[in-house]
Amino acid sequence: MSHVADEVPLTLDGQPPKTLGVLDQGALWANLGVSLLGFSGALLLLNPTGDAPLSLAAALVATVVGSLIGTAMVGLSAIPGTRTGQPAMVLLRGLFGARISYAPTVLNIVQMLGWGAFELWVIAKAATAIFDGVAYPVWVVLAGVLTTALTIWPLGAIRLLRRYVTVGVIVSMIWFTWYFLSEAPAPAGGSWTGFAPAVDYVIALSVSWVPLAADFARHSRSGRAAFTGIVGGYTVAQVACLGLGVYAVAIAGAAAVNADNTAVFDPFVAAPLGAVFFGILVLRETDQSFANV
Repeated sequence: MSHVADEVPLTLDGQPPKTLGVLDQGALWANLGVSLLGFSGALLLLNPTGDAPLSLAAALVATVVGSLIGTAMVGLSAIPGTRTGQPAMVLLRGLFGARISYAPTVLNIVQMLGWGAFELWVIAKAATAIFDGVAYPVWVVLAGVLTTALTIWPLGAIRLLRRYVTVGVIVSMIWFTWYFLSEAPAPAGGSWTGFAPAVDYVIALSVSWVPLAADFARHSRSGRAAFTGIVGGYTVAQVACLGLGVYAVAIAGAAAVNADNTAVFDPFVAAPLGAVFFGILVLRETDQSFANV
């Protein structure tokens, strides 16, 4: 009975359990901050305007500044969920009224369906890069089954992320960072001319999660725990993801990644023990599809 009481009730009539602490929120948002195709996002980060490449220092500073601004916006949008216990789309009723709030709710559903389907595609493509002998549709189905399982027990899934998955992701990111730093030279040249557009790009990556923030924050023990977990977890993870992407793109070749975003997977799989550690990142990607569902 306690396990049932610690899970999300099936309707909004039930009182949402307040079981997520700052570490739970931090683990969830840190995992959401690492995206498989986020690695290829280094292309736009390094040259957001298309004609004024950034220096490595400018790109990294833009990543930190943009992440802090964007995640602060996500964190602030999460606090009303903690205080009221209501998800984001219900909170919109107070702004627009019940009838008009249906419009953003429908748009949110469409957005989540689109992103959820996109994530299944990403997971399947990444898994195919590791196990090219297994058909792509098989990975789509397996990813869908795992996503569904996580969705049935959402709070349990978040606790699972904190206890086990996050550790594997940290180890994998450290391993790939060590390997890429030894294999690819740091990008040379560039300037600070495109700094502002780069910051704007990173902010956009973060604030895309605003429509979901309250959905998870309503189960936080406090608004401070939700805000700190979001800003801390997502910022650190996104900075690490884009920073690692800079070197992955350098190894794969900017032209190849620009032609096919999934080409950024190749350096990961080719690294020593790459299939193992990249497999952890692929498995972790299901938290993205889970969050959307």
